[in-house]
Amino acid sequence: MAFKDELKGLAESILPRAQKFLALARNEKGVTVIVVFTSRTLLEQKALWMQGRYILSDVNGARRVAGMPALTSNSDNKIVTKAKPGQSYHNFGLAFDCNFYLNGEWISDPKDPFWKKVAAWAKECGLEWGGNFKGLFDGGHFQYSGGLPLAALQAGRRPTA
Repeated sequence: MAFKDELKGLAESILPRAQKFLALARNEKGVTVIVVFTSRTLLEQKALWMQGRYILSDVNGARRVAGMPALTSNSDNKIVTKAKPGQSYHNFGLAFDCNFYLNGEWISDPKDPFWKKVAAWAKECGLEWGGNFKGLFDGGHFQYSGGLPLAALQAGRRPTA
């Protein structure tokens, strides 16, 4: 499928849902979707979790260890996740993040009406949408737990398709 490379690292249980989601979004006139993250290592998760909580040099040290590019300024050093290593569905290949552009403009405002479409696409595909998270709007985040709590994933269980 056309989405194979950009969805590399995702578990088989989420893959068809992610493919369907991307097809729905990209079929919408004027919409561009770029997948920016799928699975993450624990080191990548640690580096992302450190952002906004530690000084830039410490964050960049963690990013270097994780094989990630350095942040270039303190203004980039802001909180981007609440999940510590092992607490993100990305760490189990069950989540992906996207950036959305409408007619070339990046959609980031949580109040933008575009997110209603994104929420509907996610629901149609059986995905949990980060725009529904309490305390942190994460409109570009999508995950599939198959009803399993995080503790079950940490114990080695995985959802079925």
